[in-house]
Amino acid sequence: MDSEELKLSKWAIRIRPTLTMPWEEFPAQKFVAAQLLSMVESQGVQRFVLRSDAEEAGHTLLIILEEESSKVDELQLPSDATASLRAALDASTRLLPIAARRFQDWTVGFLER
Repeated sequence: MDSEELKLSKWAIRIRPTLTMPWEEFPAQKFVAAQLLSMVESQGVQRFVLRSDAEEAGHTLLIILEEESSKVDELQLPSDATASLRAALDASTRLLPIAARRFQDWTVGFLER
């Protein structure tokens, strides 16, 4: 018997408590932010490279929580989660004052917890 692997992504799950209630969805950014914070606490990592699992998608994000940190960790995410995260970061950048949107060569954004 072949063992098949089934992987569920929390951000891809929709919940409907009862048949009369609407479906509830949760944004990928909340789950990714929680995973990043967990890695900060457990491993002391302050820099992350997030890559899409689909090479052709071309989504790569660098998230830096502390400039002086040299330790970098890489996370592989489904392309839809990476695209959603990118959209959330872009939207958050537009909420910042124009002078705060850039830091040196980086675009600044934030994620909800």
